[in-house]
Order: sequence, then structure tokens, then C-alpha cells
Amino acid sequence: MPKNKNILKDQPNLEDKLWQYIEGNLSPEESFELEYEQMDDPFWDDAVEGLKSSIDKKSIVELHGQLKQSIREKTNKVKNKRKQNFVFPGMVAVFMVLLIVVIAFLLIRFFF
Repeated sequence: MPKNKNILKDQPNLEDKLWQYIEGNLSPEESFELEYEQMDDPFWDDAVEGLKSSIDKKSIVELHGQLKQSIREKTNKVKNKRKQNFVFPGMVAVFMVLLIVVIAFLLIRFFF
């Protein structure tokens, strides 16, 4: 799996198929194809089993939406924090380089 893959982008299509699969709304061919595609996913069987055993689909959908929103908020916080942390060290590095250049210039100018 690529490191930069955004798991939230590909999710809606799989979500719809998962719910259709659980409710039995897929044709046998589509069910087989979906099972075959998800054969290597270690969480697929657990997800299907858990969702089939649950009674209230509405609460699961609400919980899923809350989890997705929470993930988005946390990833946005991390992205913003990285941007903030990058600006200050970058400015310090530029200042240090300029300071070294000025000191070198003064040393060369007055002592050589």
C-alpha cells in the first residue's frame, strides 16, 4: 500500500458495496467479485460479521460518520502543526546563514 494513499477518498464506493452485500442486494456474481477483491483484507471478514450481527444500521452509519469526521480533524491538526513547526526552524536557519555570511564578510574585510 502506498504511503500517501488517502484512505478516505476510496471509501464511499466500498461502503456502498459493503452495505449492499450485507443487506443481500448484490447479485451472486457481484457478491463473489466483492469477496474475491477483499480476500486479502484482514478486516473484511470482521467488518461483515460485525455489521451483520448489529441491529441498528442508523447508529452504525452515524458512528461511522463521526469517526470519519474525527479522523479528518486530527489529520488537519497534524498538517497545520507541521506547517507551523516548519516555518520557525526555517527562519532560524536562514538567519544563521545570513549571520555567518555577514561575519565572514567582516572578517575578510578587516583582517585580510
